[in-house]
Amino acid sequence: MRIFIHLYIFFSVKNFFTFLVVLTSFWQSFYEAQACPSLSVTDAVGNSDVLVDCSYPLVNNNRCLTLNASAPTTRATDGYSMSSIAYSPYIPFNSGTALNADYDDLFASSIDIPFTFCFFGKSYNKVVVGSNGLITFDLSKLNKISFPNIAHNNPHPLLTGNSIFGVYQDLTFPASEPSEIYYSVIGAGSCRKLVINFYQGRLVGCDERVSTQIVLSEFTNEIEIFVEDKKLPCSTAKFSNSLLGIMN
Repeated sequence: MRIFIHLYIFFSVKNFFTFLVVLTSFWQSFYEAQACPSLSVTDAVGNSDVLVDCSYPLVNNNRCLTLNASAPTTRATDGYSMSSIAYSPYIPFNSGTALNADYDDLFASSIDIPFTFCFFGKSYNKVVVGSNGLITFDLSKLNKISFPNIAHNNPHPLLTGNSIFGVYQDLTFPASEPSEIYYSVIGAGSCRKLVINFYQGRLVGCDERVSTQIVLSEFTNEIEIFVEDKKLPCSTAKFSNSLLGIMN
């Protein structure tokens, strides 16, 4: 059985759009998700910056200092919820390491994830990037066709499984045009993010372009998708459907 959360979208406005997938029972709000979750330690009265001198109230015959620790809460990745978030891409859409995406309808590149990312209960350290605005954790898709025709709702066995659609659509990134697919790793410690940018992809058969950003977060396993200026496809688009969401 395929577990999923999705939006099957025919975009009708020129607008900024963002999308956040979080674990069903995860506690963080978007603003907390933008910051690195951390362990906090305080003394018995809530102070995090403590000078222990002769007047400090130690316990157990003045031999012990009481400390309280608070750690971020996490949950299993067997369920997801979706919400809209403020439009705030982590980096510019045209930044990162270029994949030289002058190809069409292809899963042409795999990327190492420098941390363990959990997706629908499984752990991954690699992801395959498709030229049509999606990524998949199914490594067998490398150098295989990324089919451009979206004819089914999510989920469906003819859609690429174990994937993040962000935004899945019939795109091209010719070297002769100002378009490219990039990836970056930002952050440090246990707060890194893998950012995949689809920059100025052109809808096949049209002049319309779109930039999107998929972000995978270490530790929290959150998925964020930022979509810039998604227009309606033109009347001569070869395939006009778009798909935003995830599927196992």
